Amino acid sequence: WLGMLGLVIGAILLIVGWNPILTILGALLMGTVGTLVMVTVNASLADQYGEQRTLAFTESNVVAGLYTLAAPLLTGIASRSPFGWRAALAVAIGYAIFFFLRYQKLELAASNQPIATSTYTPPGRLPARFWHYWLVIVAVVSVEFCIFTWSSTFLEVDIGLSRENAALIMSI
Repeated sequence: WLGMLGLVIGAILLIVGWNPILTILGALLMGTVGTLVMVTVNASLADQYGEQRTLAFTESNVVAGLYTLAAPLLTGIASRSPFGWRAALAVAIGYAIFFFLRYQKLELAASNQPIATSTYTPPGRLPARFWHYWLVIVAVVSVEFCIFTWSSTFLEVDIGLSRENAALIMSI
């Protein structure tokens, strides 16, 4: 809930902040506590489902993927409304408040699975294969970020679409 509160405060800073310091602070807060939420949810799922945690992780990632698709789409649609893109953040704040009111007293069942214990093994050098895969992943993610960073500008400047339509196309 602390993470959700941070996300709400960050979203409010983005909505009302016309000063770059406030909006950057809001984005930083949302990114930081968003990570807190992700780590807490995964730890809770591991505690809750024990040996079945991989199934719970998969299911939660599917749901998270759906929200990953919905968020930019909602932002693109909101940007075309009279309220602008900030309306999408207001919807997200309402959604967070709804979940808090609905589930604040939700108790997770105690796991019947014993917590695995292991002995610590000091880390060794990672094999060259790991570093090759790692470089490929970094390159792919870099290309992906470049495409998402510059594509809407390309659609707006070079193709001639409005800013709102370019953002909507990128979200789709």
